[in-house]
Amino acid sequence: MIVPSPALRTGLLRRRGPDYSDARALYDVGPGFADVAIQEIRGIDYARSDLGRKLRLNILRPVEKSSKPRPVIVWVHGGGWGWRGVADTYDQGTHVNYAFAMRGYFTVAIEYTLTSEAPFPAQIHDCKAAIRWLRAHAEEYHIDPEKIGVWGRSAGGHLVSLLGTSAGNPDLEGNGGWQEFPSHVDAVLDYFGPTDLNSIAGPHNGEMEAHIRMVVGKFLGGRIEDRRELAELANPIRYVTQDSPPFLIIHGEKDLPVPFFQGEALHRCLASKGIESRLIGVKGAGHGLLPSVEGVPIEPPLPELHAIIGSFFDRHLRLDTE
Repeated sequence: MIVPSPALRTGLLRRRGPDYSDARALYDVGPGFADVAIQEIRGIDYARSDLGRKLRLNILRPVEKSSKPRPVIVWVHGGGWGWRGVADTYDQGTHVNYAFAMRGYFTVAIEYTLTSEAPFPAQIHDCKAAIRWLRAHAEEYHIDPEKIGVWGRSAGGHLVSLLGTSAGNPDLEGNGGWQEFPSHVDAVLDYFGPTDLNSIAGPHNGEMEAHIRMVVGKFLGGRIEDRRELAELANPIRYVTQDSPPFLIIHGEKDLPVPFFQGEALHRCLASKGIESRLIGVKGAGHGLLPSVEGVPIEPPLPELHAIIGSFFDRHLRLDTE
């Protein structure tokens, strides 16, 4: 048994039962993993926010040592960039990264500045600092600094997409620490994330239009109409180049808060630059990939999506730790 550090709560985890809601079931990626011991390390300080607050991350990794540095998968949580002010949202990474850790990955779930604290670009500054932290500590944690994948849902999908396309952009790097290391990533899974905040709100949101205007307004620090330039700076499409990493975009075709055309636009732009991008429109799925009509299954079903996700990261991060 691992002895807890005085500074960190550390322990061994075993696969947990299905004690999460249907909304979280979509993150239980892939069946058939070996029942291996997983180590959890919580509450590591990785950087300071623009406001000077310490930022934390949680690690899940296989206990068994690997002869080769492990590839990394980073989870960035959603939740409207934190408009509710829920400070511990990143703890959901303990669940969502579990299957990847069992598969052999070193996994991380990060917190970032919520919009209850500060508007954009504080959030992407934190995400980029986390990637730099990983590279700065690659030797210590026996991880491969050139095999870093990222994934996130909704607002987290937006932030990982921005991580993927805006590598090295000085306007978005921030000063959170580890500035001597780069912040690029090597594979991106965007789960129904926004892209163009200038077009996200409108009648296409149906009854949720006012809510979306409120959430995005908090992210931008004012009404969308008054923050057009900042909204454009937050658009991952703006930064796509021929050097952008491969993307997998999974989006419900009946999504109201983040309409399907948001994912389509990112996919089209990536493809136009010759970047490998796969867009999976999930039929019958609303936001969160939950069925838009109760009792009517979504297509592809979750197990098929799980298999696609696992294959995507294995291929692009070249999972080989033997």
